[in-house]
Amino acid sequence: MSVDLSLLTSVAEKIGLLFAGGLVGRFFERRARVVVFYGHVGQFRLQPQQQGSVSQQPGLVHTHSVVIRNAGRVAAHNVHVPHRGMLNAANIHISIEPHLAHTVQALPNWTEEILFPALPARFQVTVSYLYFPPILFSQINAPIYSDEGLARVIDVLPQEQWPRWLSVMLGGLVLIGIIVVAYALFELVRLVRQT
Repeated sequence: MSVDLSLLTSVAEKIGLLFAGGLVGRFFERRARVVVFYGHVGQFRLQPQQQGSVSQQPGLVHTHSVVIRNAGRVAAHNVHVPHRGMLNAANIHISIEPHLAHTVQALPNWTEEILFPALPARFQVTVSYLYFPPILFSQINAPIYSDEGLARVIDVLPQEQWPRWLSVMLGGLVLIGIIVVAYALFELVRLVRQT
């Protein structure tokens, strides 16, 4: 059984162009991409303060933060940050940095959400929470979404940031490597076809 190599290379070329077109389209596509990551989760023990003859008990305070970033090239609209309950009723305090136009609204199912009408492109906002036991951070936030869809939750690991010139140089070397490998495969197929 003989294999028609011209047909095989033609099919491989079409598949390669399909993937390359998808990657180029995704890279240059102008759309909003909302990503979320959870920052520090902390517990602080407050020392009692002596006020005259009355001594207060030491208390615990819990904190966490949610960083919401629009990594896309256009603004994200109606970014909803829902909660699993009413913030004020549970004695949960929030702080939003940098300040961005928002509203805190009650929902019909006895929950609340923070609504950002617009999250500009390449912009991030941090919502910090302060609350008291027995509430845990996992009991506060619900999945975040916008008009463009559900926000993607990412895990963040601290890492060293390389200079831009080095990243560009390494990207160029990777591109040259891909071109060399593709050319070598093309030459191998051509060599096999000649024999």
